[in-house]
Amino acid sequence: HWEKLGKMKIFGYYRTVEDYVSSIMKSGFAIKELREMKSMDKKSVFTFPEYLLIRATKTNQLNS
Repeated sequence: HWEKLGKMKIFGYYRTVEDYVSSIMKSGFAIKELREMKSMDKKSVFTFPEYLLIRATKTNQLNS
């Protein structure tokens, strides 16, 4: 959806961390690390983490 952020207009897809984790696990991956990171740009207007980094490895089974 479109959202006005200061002078900018941005388009974003919003999903929960649970959505990402569930999809990864259902696809047969095991999560090894999960980090939420904020921009290094000191001018960033966001007050929440802008990036979600997930490290996962493929397992031999699919989870349902």
